[in-house]
Amino acid sequence: MGLRSLRITNVRNIAEAVVHPGPNVNIILGENGSGKSSFLEAIYILARAESFRTRSVSEGIRFNEQELVVNGELQVSGDLDSRVGVRIRRGEKTIRIDGTESFSKARLIRLFPLQFISPMSYQVIEGSPRFRRHFMDWGVFHLEDDYRTEWKRFNRCLSQRNRLLKERSRPDLRAWDCEFVKYGTIVAGRRQDYIRKLIPYMQGIGQQMLPGKELTVDYHHGWDPRDELDIALNTASARDLRFGFSHLGPHKGDLAVKIDGRSCKAYLSRGQIKLLVLVMILAQIKLLANERNIVASLLIDDFCAELDSRNSSILKNFLSDSGLQCFITAMDRNSLGTLCGINSTLFHVERGQVKPI
Repeated sequence: MGLRSLRITNVRNIAEAVVHPGPNVNIILGENGSGKSSFLEAIYILARAESFRTRSVSEGIRFNEQELVVNGELQVSGDLDSRVGVRIRRGEKTIRIDGTESFSKARLIRLFPLQFISPMSYQVIEGSPRFRRHFMDWGVFHLEDDYRTEWKRFNRCLSQRNRLLKERSRPDLRAWDCEFVKYGTIVAGRRQDYIRKLIPYMQGIGQQMLPGKELTVDYHHGWDPRDELDIALNTASARDLRFGFSHLGPHKGDLAVKIDGRSCKAYLSRGQIKLLVLVMILAQIKLLANERNIVASLLIDDFCAELDSRNSSILKNFLSDSGLQCFITAMDRNSLGTLCGINSTLFHVERGQVKPI
């Protein structure tokens, strides 16, 4: 189980709410504009100290208030609990973990791993490669303790190298090339190892949620894998200098996800793409649980959007049996059918008031 208790203060139209989620399926019911998405946003703020609705999390502060606060109690592992809190004022963000102020958002994110499904989640399949790189990096970050440091060092090298390319500074460029190759190779290798571990989980869950379809995944390093990165970088150096940026490296990495050997974007319906995105994210969660004994939580905003009755039933049955802690918004319980069962916890939201059902 992940989130044991939640206190929300001044998050959009929710002035004050104290919630005790269940360990499995949590269903948040209410009309449009009632505060359902604000409920999910509060959980997201607690997990990441940022918002999924806006770049500036302070925009989520309730009108005429000075700050928002979200506090929660997490079950980290076994009987070990942790108390976390996030306070947002305009221009100020405070994170507290077990009573002590933390200056590391990464520590919070690692403590409360969270995935979020919304209409924007289609970008993992339909969007640019950066969405798929973000998908990979989330998984590697939670699996490999050193990855955040390695990733940050590579991105610093990339930034410095691109600056020097624009300035045509060849002598300084050679020094940064060494660091670029070192950390670029590490980042690409971490991603490749992660995807190799993830594929069996994706294929297993895919057989349940997309039965009869063969799912394949190919990882692209961001350069020709037949060459070492230093050789590829040297070959591309003239072009890099001419255009003023680095053409090769893990910042160009990508995933190719195919169904029955064909592009998902061209082959699948919108509902099937939503299921495929869920397959990918649920595979990440299951891999993390098996490798690190860490159970992530899942948010799904507007459960029924883009799903026909068949695909909706597939997802309902999977989540009901998964044992995963998830938070799902919907307008009424009739659309959720079997999800409103013995293992589910229901809440109703109206005008910012959250009440258990």
